[in-house]
Amino acid sequence: MVNIFVYLVSLAICFRETTSDVLRGEKEGYYAFEEAPSRLMRPPQVRKPPYMMSNVPCPSGEGPYSKRPSPKFTLCGDLNKGFIPLNPLGHDFSGQPYPFELIKNKTLIFLSK
Repeated sequence: MVNIFVYLVSLAICFRETTSDVLRGEKEGYYAFEEAPSRLMRPPQVRKPPYMMSNVPCPSGEGPYSKRPSPKFTLCGDLNKGFIPLNPLGHDFSGQPYPFELIKNKTLIFLSK
């Protein structure tokens, strides 16, 4: 009985979300830009390229006392300082440690749907 209730509630929430997009005149997959509730709110910003590539690997973060996440599952470096260490997985994208152009292009394609 509880499973049916949970299923019906989740179905109602999904239906409400999709119908609200249609009622606003938006197509499926469209994400409208919304005005910030306050003029003081600004989106996060980072330094623009070029970034400084380093030969130093990412800090491991895999020790038993480490509070940092493993670099295998994160991008490491500091884009505000423009510092990018080696890719922890050893990937090479046309001489760059991370595929920033690919990430940017795929993000723009996703957001344009």
